[in-house]
Parts: sequence; C-alpha cells; structure tokens
Amino acid sequence: MYLTVKSIHISLVALSVLLFLVRGLLLMLSTKFESTSGIPHYRHNFFRRVPPVIDTLLLLSGVTLMVMSQQYPTTQSWLAVKLTALIVYIVLGVLALNRINNIKLQRIIYFAAILVVFWMVSIATTHQPYGFLANYESHMALHQTLSSA
Repeated sequence: MYLTVKSIHISLVALSVLLFLVRGLLLMLSTKFESTSGIPHYRHNFFRRVPPVIDTLLLLSGVTLMVMSQQYPTTQSWLAVKLTALIVYIVLGVLALNRINNIKLQRIIYFAAILVVFWMVSIATTHQPYGFLANYESHMALHQTLSSA
C-alpha cells in the first residue's frame, strides 16, 4: 500500500510541476501571444481549476505517506525543511502567476520558484535538509580542511 501511495504522490508531483512549467512558459510568451478574450493563456480557466485539484490530491498523498511512514516534521529535519520550502514555492508561484503585473519581476520570481522545486525534490530524494546543497556543504568543508593543512 505504501508503494502505491508513494507512486501516486510522485506522479502528482510530476504533473503539478509540469503544469507549473507550462504556465510559466505561457507567462514567458504572454507578451507575444494573448488569447482573444484578453486573458493571458497562463490564467486560462483550465489553469485556474485543474492545478488546485492536483495540488490537493498531492497534499493528501503526502500526508498519507507521512502518517504511513510515521515520519513527521517535528522529528525529521529534512521533512520540516521540505515543507517550509513548499510554502516558499507556493508563495513564489502565486506571486509569479497571479499577483505581480511587472513581467520582468514575474519571470525572476518564476525562476526562483523553479529552483525551489528542484531543491524540494532533492530534499525528498536524499532525505537531507540541504538536498543538493549538501554536496556543496561537504565540498566546502573538504576545501577548508585541505586549505588549512
């Protein structure tokens, strides 16, 4: 049962990120291609309705995995960092796609959100609070050790 829920969760993550990437691509192209209704394609009804459903299912599958594995943010630092990064990603996504009217600022915030997504995936796969940044930390520590020798 755990592996089934985990597979569903990973599939929902992939679908959610894919939809975010598509919305961002449409955002990047929004100055060139506007819909006939005057509403930017990245704000189309499909993108206003489907992602929240997917993200709700994603949240439910994540909570289910947390309960099934008995790993909680209060006891697992990597999970606490991942959930904090999730909140940052949500805020950045809302700002980039809905709240900011400056296209350059939207793009910067959008790319920051993508970086946070990659960091969250690396945290989830390594179960380390630093995710892919952990390698950077270990390289820096090794460099300092070799420098001082």
